[in-house]
Amino acid sequence: MKENAPKLPRPPKKLTRFADEQPPESFEEDTTYTDLELVQRAYPGADARRLVMARCRFEEVALAASQFPEIDLTDLDFQNCDLANAEWRKAILHRTQFTGCRLLGWQASEGHFKDVTLRDCNLSLAHFRFATFKDVRFENCNLRGGDFLEADLRGVIFQNCDLREAQMSFCKLENTDFRGSDVQGLHVSVESLRGAIVEPFQAAYFASLMGLQVKWS
Repeated sequence: MKENAPKLPRPPKKLTRFADEQPPESFEEDTTYTDLELVQRAYPGADARRLVMARCRFEEVALAASQFPEIDLTDLDFQNCDLANAEWRKAILHRTQFTGCRLLGWQASEGHFKDVTLRDCNLSLAHFRFATFKDVRFENCNLRGGDFLEADLRGVIFQNCDLREAQMSFCKLENTDFRGSDVQGLHVSVESLRGAIVEPFQAAYFASLMGLQVKWS
Protein backbone atom coordinates (compact mmCIF):
# COMPACT_ATOMS: atom_id res chain seq x y z
CA MET A 1 0.00 0.00 0.00
CA LYS A 2 1.36 3.42 -0.93
CA GLU A 3 1.81 5.77 2.01
CA ASN A 4 0.01 9.09 1.81
CA ALA A 5 2.37 11.69 3.25
CA PRO A 6 0.60 14.50 5.12
CA LYS A 7 0.58 17.79 3.28
CA LEU A 8 2.98 20.36 4.71
CA PRO A 9 1.87 23.76 6.04
CA ARG A 10 1.62 26.46 3.43
CA PRO A 11 4.04 29.34 4.01
CA PRO A 12 2.81 32.71 5.28
CA LYS A 13 1.82 35.23 2.62
CA LYS A 14 3.39 38.17 4.41
CA LEU A 15 5.15 37.17 7.60
CA THR A 16 4.93 39.43 10.64
CA ARG A 17 7.89 38.55 12.85
CA PHE A 18 7.76 38.84 16.62
CA ALA A 19 10.98 37.94 18.42
CA ASP A 20 11.85 40.39 21.19
CA GLU A 21 9.74 43.36 20.16
CA GLN A 22 6.01 43.98 20.20
CA PRO A 23 4.70 40.41 20.28
CA PRO A 24 1.08 39.79 21.25
CA GLU A 25 0.77 39.98 25.04
CA SER A 26 -1.88 37.28 25.03
CA PHE A 27 -4.28 35.48 22.71
CA GLU A 28 -7.65 37.22 22.62
CA GLU A 29 -11.03 35.50 22.58
CA ASP A 30 -12.72 35.08 19.17
CA THR A 31 -9.68 36.41 17.31
CA THR A 32 -8.01 35.25 14.10
CA TYR A 33 -4.22 35.39 13.91
CA THR A 34 -2.55 35.08 10.49
CA ASP A 35 0.97 35.23 9.08
CA LEU A 36 2.75 35.47 12.44
CA GLU A 37 6.14 34.22 13.52
CA LEU A 38 6.73 33.99 17.27
CA VAL A 39 10.19 33.12 18.58
CA GLN A 40 11.13 32.36 22.19
CA ARG A 41 7.95 33.70 23.75
CA ALA A 42 6.07 32.43 26.81
CA TYR A 43 2.31 32.44 27.37
CA PRO A 44 1.86 30.51 30.62
CA GLY A 45 -1.73 29.41 31.17
CA ALA A 46 -3.05 31.27 28.11
CA ASP A 47 -6.84 31.00 27.96
CA ALA A 48 -9.18 31.68 25.04
CA ARG A 49 -12.25 29.62 24.25
CA ARG A 50 -12.45 30.32 20.51
CA LEU A 51 -9.21 30.93 18.60
CA VAL A 52 -8.30 30.75 14.91
CA MET A 53 -4.75 30.73 13.52
CA ALA A 54 -3.54 30.43 9.93
CA ARG A 55 -0.12 30.43 8.28
CA CYS A 56 1.85 30.92 11.50
CA ARG A 57 5.24 29.69 12.69
CA PHE A 58 6.09 29.24 16.37
CA GLU A 59 9.65 28.48 17.47
CA GLU A 60 10.52 27.78 21.12
CA VAL A 61 7.17 29.19 22.24
CA ALA A 62 5.85 28.09 25.64
CA LEU A 63 2.11 27.40 25.73
CA ALA A 64 2.19 24.92 28.61
CA ALA A 65 -1.14 24.54 30.42
CA SER A 66 -2.87 26.75 27.85
CA GLN A 67 -6.62 26.29 27.48
CA PHE A 68 -7.93 26.61 23.93
CA PRO A 69 -11.01 24.34 23.84
CA GLU A 70 -12.07 25.40 20.33
CA ILE A 71 -8.81 26.20 18.58
CA ASP A 72 -8.74 26.01 14.78
CA LEU A 73 -5.28 25.77 13.16
CA THR A 74 -4.47 25.80 9.45
CA ASP A 75 -0.91 25.86 8.09
CA LEU A 76 0.83 26.01 11.48
CA ASP A 77 4.46 25.07 12.10
CA PHE A 78 5.52 24.41 15.71
CA GLN A 79 9.28 24.01 16.27
CA ASN A 80 10.62 23.02 19.71
CA CYS A 81 7.56 24.39 21.51
CA ASP A 82 6.26 23.50 24.98
CA LEU A 83 2.58 22.53 25.04
CA ALA A 84 2.75 20.25 28.07
CA ASN A 85 -0.63 19.77 29.79
CA ALA A 86 -2.31 22.13 27.35
CA GLU A 87 -6.08 21.59 26.98
CA TRP A 88 -7.00 21.82 23.31
CA ARG A 89 -10.14 19.70 23.34
CA LYS A 90 -12.08 19.65 20.07
CA ALA A 91 -9.08 21.24 18.32
CA ILE A 92 -9.16 21.35 14.52
CA LEU A 93 -5.72 20.98 12.92
CA HIS A 94 -5.18 21.13 9.17
CA ARG A 95 -1.77 21.07 7.47
CA THR A 96 0.04 21.44 10.77
CA GLN A 97 3.37 20.06 11.91
CA PHE A 98 5.06 19.70 15.28
CA THR A 99 8.82 19.10 15.43
CA GLY A 100 10.75 18.48 18.64
CA CYS A 101 7.83 19.67 20.77
CA ARG A 102 7.00 18.85 24.38
CA LEU A 103 3.39 17.67 24.41
CA LEU A 104 3.42 15.70 27.64
CA GLY A 105 -0.17 15.24 28.86
CA TRP A 106 -1.59 17.23 25.92
CA GLN A 107 -5.40 17.15 25.92
CA ALA A 108 -6.73 16.87 22.37
CA SER A 109 -9.78 14.66 22.89
CA GLU A 110 -12.48 14.92 20.21
CA GLY A 111 -10.00 16.72 17.98
CA HIS A 112 -9.91 16.59 14.18
CA PHE A 113 -6.48 16.11 12.60
CA LYS A 114 -5.99 16.37 8.82
CA ASP A 115 -2.55 16.40 7.16
CA VAL A 116 -0.69 16.59 10.47
CA THR A 117 2.90 15.50 11.12
CA LEU A 118 4.39 15.05 14.59
CA ARG A 119 8.11 14.34 14.58
CA ASP A 120 10.52 13.82 17.53
CA CYS A 121 7.86 14.89 20.01
CA ASN A 122 7.18 13.81 23.61
CA LEU A 123 3.47 12.96 23.74
CA SER A 124 3.59 10.71 26.79
CA LEU A 125 0.19 10.51 28.51
CA ALA A 126 -1.43 12.66 25.81
CA HIS A 127 -5.21 12.31 25.38
CA PHE A 128 -6.81 11.74 21.98
CA ARG A 129 -10.08 10.08 23.01
CA PHE A 130 -12.74 10.11 20.27
CA ALA A 131 -10.42 12.10 17.97
CA THR A 132 -10.43 11.72 14.18
CA PHE A 133 -7.19 11.42 12.19
CA LYS A 134 -6.76 11.56 8.40
CA ASP A 135 -3.37 11.58 6.69
CA VAL A 136 -1.50 11.85 9.98
CA ARG A 137 2.03 10.69 10.73
CA PHE A 138 3.76 10.20 14.11
CA GLU A 139 7.52 9.80 13.65
CA ASN A 140 10.03 9.08 16.43
CA CYS A 141 7.49 10.13 19.04
CA ASN A 142 7.07 9.08 22.66
CA LEU A 143 3.40 8.12 23.00
CA ARG A 144 3.83 5.93 26.04
CA GLY A 145 0.63 5.79 28.06
CA GLY A 146 -1.25 7.85 25.48
CA ASP A 147 -5.04 7.54 25.40
CA PHE A 148 -6.66 7.00 21.98
CA LEU A 149 -9.86 5.39 23.23
CA GLU A 150 -12.40 5.10 20.37
CA ALA A 151 -10.31 7.32 18.10
CA ASP A 152 -10.46 6.95 14.31
CA LEU A 153 -6.85 6.11 13.45
CA ARG A 154 -7.44 4.63 10.01
CA GLY A 155 -4.37 5.13 7.82
CA VAL A 156 -2.29 6.77 10.55
CA ILE A 157 1.44 5.98 10.43
CA PHE A 158 3.31 5.34 13.68
CA GLN A 159 6.97 5.16 12.65
CA ASN A 160 9.57 4.33 15.32
CA CYS A 161 7.24 5.42 18.12
CA ASP A 162 6.99 4.30 21.75
CA LEU A 163 3.41 3.03 22.14
CA ARG A 164 3.99 1.04 25.30
CA GLU A 165 0.95 1.02 27.61
CA ALA A 166 -1.01 3.23 25.20
CA GLN A 167 -4.79 2.82 25.17
CA MET A 168 -6.36 1.99 21.80
CA SER A 169 -9.45 0.08 22.82
CA PHE A 170 -12.35 0.33 20.36
CA CYS A 171 -10.26 2.33 17.87
CA LYS A 172 -10.66 2.14 14.10
CA LEU A 173 -7.31 0.78 12.90
CA GLU A 174 -7.79 -0.25 9.29
CA ASN A 175 -4.51 0.45 7.42
CA THR A 176 -2.97 1.94 10.57
CA ASP A 177 0.77 1.28 10.22
CA PHE A 178 2.58 0.21 13.40
CA ARG A 179 5.80 -0.99 11.75
CA GLY A 180 8.95 0.00 13.63
CA SER A 181 7.12 0.99 16.80
CA ASP A 182 7.22 -0.55 20.28
CA VAL A 183 3.74 -1.95 20.97
CA GLN A 184 4.48 -3.92 24.14
CA GLY A 185 1.63 -3.46 26.60
CA LEU A 186 -0.56 -1.68 24.03
CA HIS A 187 -4.18 -1.95 25.15
CA VAL A 188 -6.20 -2.93 22.10
CA SER A 189 -8.85 -5.47 21.20
CA VAL A 190 -8.25 -8.12 18.58
CA GLU A 191 -11.36 -6.95 16.71
CA SER A 192 -9.95 -3.42 16.43
CA LEU A 193 -6.73 -4.73 14.86
CA ARG A 194 -8.46 -6.04 11.75
CA GLY A 195 -6.73 -4.49 8.74
CA ALA A 196 -3.85 -2.94 10.72
CA ILE A 197 -0.32 -3.14 9.28
CA VAL A 198 2.23 -4.81 11.57
CA GLU A 199 5.61 -6.52 11.43
CA PRO A 200 5.94 -10.27 12.14
CA PHE A 201 7.22 -9.82 15.70
CA GLN A 202 4.38 -7.38 16.39
CA ALA A 203 1.92 -9.91 15.01
CA ALA A 204 3.30 -12.45 17.46
CA TYR A 205 2.69 -10.06 20.34
CA PHE A 206 -0.87 -9.29 19.21
CA ALA A 207 -1.50 -13.01 18.78
CA SER A 208 -0.61 -13.43 22.45
CA LEU A 209 -3.54 -11.14 23.27
CA MET A 210 -5.75 -13.85 21.81
CA GLY A 211 -4.26 -16.40 24.16
CA LEU A 212 -2.09 -17.99 21.49
CA GLN A 213 1.34 -19.32 22.38
CA VAL A 214 3.69 -18.21 19.63
CA LYS A 215 6.92 -20.20 19.50
CA TRP A 216 9.64 -20.14 16.89
CA SER A 217 10.94 -23.45 15.53
